[in-house]
Amino acid sequence: MLLCLIGLFLPIARWCFSLYGFAKNDRLERNYQMGIKTRWTIASNKTWEYVHRKYAFVFLGSGVLVSLMPADC
Repeated sequence: MLLCLIGLFLPIARWCFSLYGFAKNDRLERNYQMGIKTRWTIASNKTWEYVHRKYAFVFLGSGVLVSLMPADC
């Protein structure tokens, strides 16, 4: 069971880190499916980039914590 969880966690973790890299390096385009969607971020590219660059680590950390919750040892 533990090997199965590790096998699922590693690809998901890699995907999260790649999204973190995209957000940190300004390669994540503004869209309506992903990200912080407020009227201010949707209205301005500059605001979108600023917010997502500053808070990329928060989303990465919360994603890692949520993925580790089932591994209650």
